[in-house]
Amino acid sequence: MKIRIKFSKEGFMQFIGHLDMMRGWQKIFRRSGIPIAYSEGFNPHQIFSIAAPLAVGITSSGEYLDLKLKVENYDLDMLIKQVNAVCPEGIVILEAVELIGKQTAGMAACKAATYMIDLSEKLAKLVLNSEKLESFINQDSIIVKKKNKKGKINDFDIRPGILEFIIVNNALHVMLATGSSLNIKPELLMGAIFNYIGIELNVFTRELYYDIHRIDIYTSLDPLLTLTKGVVNG
Repeated sequence: MKIRIKFSKEGFMQFIGHLDMMRGWQKIFRRSGIPIAYSEGFNPHQIFSIAAPLAVGITSSGEYLDLKLKVENYDLDMLIKQVNAVCPEGIVILEAVELIGKQTAGMAACKAATYMIDLSEKLAKLVLNSEKLESFINQDSIIVKKKNKKGKINDFDIRPGILEFIIVNNALHVMLATGSSLNIKPELLMGAIFNYIGIELNVFTRELYYDIHRIDIYTSLDPLLTLTKGVVNG
């Protein structure tokens, strides 16, 4: 039985990196007692994967994990209760659906993600009141420097990956392309905005600070479907 769960990552858990998060899930699943499947061979491991790993320092109310059980017809409400009972503070299972038939893995299904970037009051005055912000987002291309897997720094156009850009109070609400073909991180977007407007962000100055929260991840943009809502026969 294959299952996709949606979970939130809040509070102190935002400072836990992806690899530590993977090790944490191994412990959670063992403690929960759910019949998770293991791979074969000399070094068997639990069969699960996280879609679109979250960067350190970002909270989320829309994270997804695919796992495989060694039994069929397991009660999903029971699974949610068992797992939540042993999750550390900051991790909560919100939803679970069964993946019936041939389904695209969560990592491959990702098309976009929405974020709320909450700016401090001082930073909001510098960014949101700047006449340059509108001209920034209206550019045909937004070129940034990005390091590839080999460590080489190349020019990279992030404009095609900015799918939505809205200002709400002191926050930016953005939808960014997320996937294997085009993946735009919110930190990269903010760096491009600061560079365009001419802001030097001092990491030691709390007044010039912003928080990033991932709202959800989507497998389809037309219509807009999350990774659980977009599951066929789920």
